[in-house]
Amino acid sequence: MSDSAQLRSKIQQQLIESGEYDRISLKLKQDLLNSGWIDEIKRLTHAELTKNGKVSNFKEISQKIEQVALDKVPADVKHGSLKEIKDFLEGALEKEL
Repeated sequence: MSDSAQLRSKIQQQLIESGEYDRISLKLKQDLLNSGWIDEIKRLTHAELTKNGKVSNFKEISQKIEQVALDKVPADVKHGSLKEIKDFLEGALEKEL
């Protein structure tokens, strides 16, 4: 295993063990809900499911809406989550040095 792979594995383990993964994940879910993103993606998914009167499977729906869903994540939600991850990483790296 390369040094970078070992570091990544160690950081992931630390993220989970510290509870930060759950905290960041929960905050992201709440921010997406509060922004209306979840409801919008539900509507898009429903529209895609009922398109042409044909029911699609999960894989087809996922492929069709994944990029649209990612593009619709509000900038403030995206930046907030990235900042929390960055802050965690900086702290984790400081402990390593």
